[in-house]
Amino acid sequence: MLPSFWQLIEQAWNLYGKHYRTYLPGVFVLFVIAFITPLFRFLYAPSVAALSEQPLNIFITYAILVFVLSLISLYISFTLLRIIYASITQKQARWKDELMITARHFIPAFVVALIIMLATVVGALIVIIPGLILFVFLFFSQYYVLFEGDSIVESLKKGWHLVRGRWFAVAIRLLIPIILIGILQILLDEILQYLIVDNLFTGPREAATMLMPVLVSGGLRALTTSFFYPWLYGATILLYLELKRTPHI
Repeated sequence: MLPSFWQLIEQAWNLYGKHYRTYLPGVFVLFVIAFITPLFRFLYAPSVAALSEQPLNIFITYAILVFVLSLISLYISFTLLRIIYASITQKQARWKDELMITARHFIPAFVVALIIMLATVVGALIVIIPGLILFVFLFFSQYYVLFEGDSIVESLKKGWHLVRGRWFAVAIRLLIPIILIGILQILLDEILQYLIVDNLFTGPREAATMLMPVLVSGGLRALTTSFFYPWLYGATILLYLELKRTPHI
């Protein structure tokens, strides 16, 4: 029998507490990237908004920076998923080795993630329900690529088959942890923003004095986003492994 969504949340939190030192390098890199990306946006936004008066290479530089940072963030995220998977399955995993393995699987994993995103968005644009259905059916396909080394097509087939016949049971256990942990992340971010940003920077914020509030606010948001990552995806990886062990309903 599959564990409840609450059991998955609790198990993922306990796993995080036990292995947080192992996860820390990836969490830190994700924090740095999430912190500096909005900073680039803040610094380049005036120039990007005034392209008629600025050289086009300013916009190109900004776009390249954001694209490269996004790829690095995704690469580290994939590697962190492998580290979490190894900690659950009690396998030895070193960041140096996992980074090299992720490099071999990065392109197919990226393509699968892109397919999942496009299927979800297109389905949601038609009606929200089809997008939700496709998201649940395809979500675990990325894990077949990252953890099993399957091809793009094979991983999509296996991900679909893993959920087929028990969509509702899987959806409850997948979506509720995502929603609850996401709400906790938002609440923590709002509390920190209120306690720190709103209280430290109470005066009028002109363009010349906006950098420090942007840095502090962006840093807090990056901190909460990166901190919750292992907890959130730990719950989904635990569910993935339970689905593989549990016969179809």
